[in-house]
Amino acid sequence: CLMKLISQIIIGIAFLIAIVACSNVESKLQDYVDEENVNLPIEYRGELVLEKCEFDKNNVVYKYKLPEVAITPEEVEDLKASFLNEEALADTRFKQLLTLLAEGGYGLVYEYSDYKNNSISITFSPQEISQVIYNK
Repeated sequence: CLMKLISQIIIGIAFLIAIVACSNVESKLQDYVDEENVNLPIEYRGELVLEKCEFDKNNVVYKYKLPEVAITPEEVEDLKASFLNEEALADTRFKQLLTLLAEGGYGLVYEYSDYKNNSISITFSPQEISQVIYNK
């Protein structure tokens, strides 16, 4: 009977540690997003505007506007392949974000909308992010 109680306490403690670890990552991600939004919107070469960054408890979402360029769904795979490259991973802040996402099991989404109101999303699953972070 005592062993059963002890094992229940251990399970309870492990559960609480998992919740605290998860909420700590969640809190760090929300802080990251809040910091990103301080300087927004940011315009890149007049072709792209980062309007907003959000954390929806599943993903960190970057929302971009293309004021003068149209986008096509065919571009998604090429864009996606260019995102998590060595150059991107060399950016310490971006790598910090990816590490937090991997630790918490969250995804990363880039949403683009153009001047014609076409929109595309590029999504990196938690598994894709973990693979990039832990296998490189």
